[in-house]
Amino acid sequence: MANDPELLARIRQRNSDGRAAEENGDLEGAAKLYEENIKSDHADPYAYERLMIIYRKLKKYKDELRVIDRGIKIFSDRQAKQV
Repeated sequence: MANDPELLARIRQRNSDGRAAEENGDLEGAAKLYEENIKSDHADPYAYERLMIIYRKLKKYKDELRVIDRGIKIFSDRQAKQV
């Protein structure tokens, strides 16, 4: 899945759109874009980092914890596959 060029292009585009939404003060819109990225099960650190920050700013602590837990699982799985 990580080698799918179409998936990687969509992830990059959503990250770019998410950055723009954040710059315009649309944290909810940015979060939706980054959520789409983490649903792909691709280990994209940028989306996880931004979601954690956004949910902390919005005081959505359960969502922040959900993203942290999912990130730990995805990145742990990726690391295990590399060993």
